[in-house]
Amino acid sequence: KEPKIEGITSGDITIEDPYNKLKVYVNAQTDQTRFENDSIGIITINAFWDNQLKKANFFVNSNNEGYIFDVKGNLNLADSNNQLIDTDFDIKDTRVDILENYVGIIFSEIDGNASGNLKLSGNLKEPDLTGKIQLKNGGIKVLYTQCYYSMVEPEIVFKPDLIDFGTINLKDMYGNDGQIKGQ
Repeated sequence: KEPKIEGITSGDITIEDPYNKLKVYVNAQTDQTRFENDSIGIITINAFWDNQLKKANFFVNSNNEGYIFDVKGNLNLADSNNQLIDTDFDIKDTRVDILENYVGIIFSEIDGNASGNLKLSGNLKEPDLTGKIQLKNGGIKVLYTQCYYSMVEPEIVFKPDLIDFGTINLKDMYGNDGQIKGQ
């Protein structure tokens, strides 16, 4: 299944009152973490599940060069018709080349580092992704033209049902300037 996440995990799992009011506490660390065959490094995971309330909270931290991010969120599965997610992503100088697996039929040589904040919230079956990401040292090759373009620090805005790329200033491999706009 995609996406593929691998690693060696160690830590503590505490199970409280498993026959009546089950609660599960997780405090773990994953070494040699790989996402889509790209090495991320060490990730720390803290999570809690309350079976009686059907709620979970979680915190994931990566402080590895090229992959600095925190993910903090909760799930509310109490209402089977309206299961909710509320998750914040704080991204700092994180590589974007892992996106190539998802857009590789159009683009290659995806470069750059992203910083910003994203929020995934709403109904678990159709959540909204909102927030802003700033891309530094960005670049991308369009497969159809085989031309590589550098991007001048675009800001990408995520809104419900929309990704707004705004106006992105480009420079091709020959030094020509250009712009793209889009949502």
